Amino acid sequence: MVLSCGVLKNAEQIALVFDHLEEITPFQSIDEFLTELAKGSELADITTAVRDVMMNRTFSVILSHFHEFYRQDWIDWFTVKLTVLLPSFNAEMLSITLSYVNCTDYQVIVFGMDKVFPEMTSDQIKEITTVLVAYLKEAIFQKHDSACQLNAQNHAEWLYINLGNFSGYVNYSELKVFNITWLQSLATLSPAQTAEMLLSSGTLNNTSQIDAVFDHLEIGNPFQNVDEFLTELAQSPTVSTSSCKCKIH
Repeated sequence: MVLSCGVLKNAEQIALVFDHLEEITPFQSIDEFLTELAKGSELADITTAVRDVMMNRTFSVILSHFHEFYRQDWIDWFTVKLTVLLPSFNAEMLSITLSYVNCTDYQVIVFGMDKVFPEMTSDQIKEITTVLVAYLKEAIFQKHDSACQLNAQNHAEWLYINLGNFSGYVNYSELKVFNITWLQSLATLSPAQTAEMLLSSGTLNNTSQIDAVFDHLEIGNPFQNVDEFLTELAQSPTVSTSSCKCKIH
């Protein structure tokens, strides 16, 4: 009914739908509802207001079941059932959710959120990134959960598994806490992060490494990448023109 009657564009009507779903067996009803909804091709028509209502109402119901979740449950919810709603998943919800998971489950959640990364606002991404970094720091250095470091062949892959596209919003100084080797992780660094890396690693005095940096910057949108890179670099008082040897085509 929701998919065929325009309810996905009406926040008041979707609230009535959830009132109905929550009447008797809320978790089971919403589980069944979202499983069926995920099959619909009309989901692209959902408005932000409706999605926010659905995410808020869904989260309030499934939260009480997180302590019962196994890995397959996290996979089912965060890569299938909640996919259409995850652009409305905020930092507060994420922080609460991560208090129930180990690193393996955490990586599933990151994978699910990474799929909807382009649909999130810049402020939302920054707030979520802060929560992700805080979780990793606690998991690795306090809980000593080695699972956060498994299944990664190099540092670039580690960043992808544990942060996805959110890694581009982490200051390089924070990445250093995880002993990230800059050359291994270069492919995943944003232009601004690359500039931070240069300033902290002494790479400004190494022409071969500068070549590697510009090879990276020239992938995708070279002008925009170099623009952002040099803007960040120019803000540092530690840069001298005699030390920066950049190749020019």
